[in-house]
Amino acid sequence: TEIYTLSLHDALPIYEITSLTAKAPLYNVQNGTVPVISRNGNRIAFETADPTVSGNADVNVINADGSGQRQLVSTSSGGLIDISDDGTLVAYGANCCRPIQVAVAAADGSSNRTLVSLQGGYFIGPRISGDNSKVFFGVDRDTSLADNTPVTRGIYSINTNGTGLHQIVTAASAAAALGLTVAQVPYFANGLDRSSDGTRIVFGVLGTPTGIALLAANGDGTQVHAIVKNVQFLDDLSISGDGTKIAYNMRPNPFPQPNQIVVTNFDGSGAVTLATNFNDDGYPMQLTSDGSQLLVGSAGRLYRTDGSGFLLLGANGPGTEITGDPPAILYTGTFAGTMNAAGNRIEYLANDANNVSQIIVMDVNPASTGAAPVISNPGVTPDFVLINNQSSATETVTVTPGTAALYRVSSLTLVAGVPDTGSGGTVFEGVLYDDGTHGDAAKGDGTFTNNGVTADAIAALGTRIIMFRAEAKSSDGKRHASELQFSPFSVLKTAPYTYTVTASTAGVTDRKSVV
Repeated sequence: TEIYTLSLHDALPIYEITSLTAKAPLYNVQNGTVPVISRNGNRIAFETADPTVSGNADVNVINADGSGQRQLVSTSSGGLIDISDDGTLVAYGANCCRPIQVAVAAADGSSNRTLVSLQGGYFIGPRISGDNSKVFFGVDRDTSLADNTPVTRGIYSINTNGTGLHQIVTAASAAAALGLTVAQVPYFANGLDRSSDGTRIVFGVLGTPTGIALLAANGDGTQVHAIVKNVQFLDDLSISGDGTKIAYNMRPNPFPQPNQIVVTNFDGSGAVTLATNFNDDGYPMQLTSDGSQLLVGSAGRLYRTDGSGFLLLGANGPGTEITGDPPAILYTGTFAGTMNAAGNRIEYLANDANNVSQIIVMDVNPASTGAAPVISNPGVTPDFVLINNQSSATETVTVTPGTAALYRVSSLTLVAGVPDTGSGGTVFEGVLYDDGTHGDAAKGDGTFTNNGVTADAIAALGTRIIMFRAEAKSSDGKRHASELQFSPFSVLKTAPYTYTVTASTAGVTDRKSVV
């Protein structure tokens, strides 16, 4: 698999933006209570357990820079959350357990309104339309509203002022798209998403004779069509903001088969399998607005949807948590991650020393790195090592602290886009020093070095990427970090050599290096 290689002008600064004391009530379900960032990337909505009311959840927002944290409401109807594209409106509700309801709250705390309540069943969604005018949601089974009005299973929308409840997709239209009877489509389930303008939706149905099916439709309920059927498990789904691409993570029938992460066009054509037997956990995936990239959140991979590769957003470092250092916010994955429309801002969760999940924000090539350290001038000399520890190389990198105090600079190597420990052998991962040791030329000059870069006897031959990492902690206890991926670097069996060819023209030579 080809991977992304960041240019030397790109960087990934990472910031811890919360100091939460109450744990988030995370549920391993589609559209569950993982934090979600607005498509403009400015604000994040999230839930935490209410410390004062047993069983309640607090619905909160925070700006992506860590300012403006606000509790909007304490509710016994936790479990679902969404935020509008512009970050000004939050939808929340209960996917089960009474009261089963969907509500909206202004992100500035000025208003809160229950939109719809059910007597039974489950909600799917909710998803706020791009213009904030309505909320899409699913009802998994036939039930009744709180006022005893019967409602049938399907996909609905309602205006954010509480008017205009409207069923978009019925069991009959879903059944027709699958060539089944209405009775053969007993449940809607397994997720719901919408395009930014609300003209296209994607959703799942459960319990058909051949298992789960993924369907898509226009936002008015017309042209319901199947994307994939005969599915055993549908872990997650997403539609791009422009409505051109659909992504899903599923395990096909018959059992047992590995899961597949697939991207298709809206009409179901052009399917591209991005990964197999990977990240089968039910936490979010998300397409960029133009459908060109897919964030597989918990795995920390940003895939190109044409199938040409992925960027690994983070990896476990050497020792990860060295004695005396705080827990790392850089690890292999971006657990419960979501992103903005452009895919250049990702939020995810990392535990602190008290095992409470904190919200982390990662930016790709921002104008300023803020509190995070700046990594520059990466290098490795020579640009290869020999297997079986036959040679060594020296890594160097310049790190300039931001407003937070630097506590660790380190590196690891990637092969085929993942940490090298997965290749059957290991290439150096370790701490770099600015103390005059380990090959460091001058103590305290901001250049960090390690001259002990080697490769084990069973390390796979081939090219590598070096991931340089710098981690810091600010005076308020928040952790910040940066990473930079660098190449070329290789693991070889024998050293390259140089030979000289003398041309027939007197005084002209040609020097060549051969591996």
